[in-house]
Amino acid sequence: MEQPPGMEIVAGMGEALEELLRKRREATGKLPDALLVYRDGVSDSQLGTVVDREVGPMRRACAAVGGPSYAPPLTLLVVSKSHGLRMMAVTGEAGAGGERLPEVDNPLPGSVLDHTVTRPLAYEFYLASHAAIQGTSRPSKYQVLVDDRGLGPDALQLVTHWLCCTHGACSRSVRQPVPARYADQAAAAAALLAKRGAWPQRQQAGGGGGGGSGAGADQGPQYRMIPLADTLAGSHWYL
Repeated sequence: MEQPPGMEIVAGMGEALEELLRKRREATGKLPDALLVYRDGVSDSQLGTVVDREVGPMRRACAAVGGPSYAPPLTLLVVSKSHGLRMMAVTGEAGAGGERLPEVDNPLPGSVLDHTVTRPLAYEFYLASHAAIQGTSRPSKYQVLVDDRGLGPDALQLVTHWLCCTHGACSRSVRQPVPARYADQAAAAAALLAKRGAWPQRQQAGGGGGGGSGAGADQGPQYRMIPLADTLAGSHWYL
């Protein structure tokens, strides 16, 4: 999917999900019982816009594929890496003479902070899912925008950490859930291919976009779906 640079909202979210659901049904013969979505690259000022303009298309995509009765519970989290918070673990005390100071180290992978420094009216938590190779580790911030299934903080934190341990090209846990990490890598690889002329350039800023469940011409900037070659479709070509 290609859309204007700097645009935080995924204009073709509905159409993209509809395609994924159809492929899932072709491969397994059934549709998923629930949807767990991690969104990256969203600023705090755009959180409400994500709910307003992406959740609706996702629900309509489910109905378009599975019929009006197919409405799987949706859980939507926004992953943020750009923040100033650091987590440290107190491992003991050190010091000379009568002065004793706490001895600190990077937290162990899987450490969670969901109180004190979080906003009281927001459903959010910080997760240090990786071990820092050098320097101070920086946790990722997660903001839960939709939780239809009512999984609760403990279950969401646990499954989020598990998803940070499944990267196909890394034997260690990574900083963000692998689906979001793969999306970052795929976007970077696609941008590089676009610069090298892998497909025709957009004719205008609001280039043609598909219909389906995605955003239409009256719902903001449009997009276009760019198909992959048959030899690449379904593979981790961006790793």
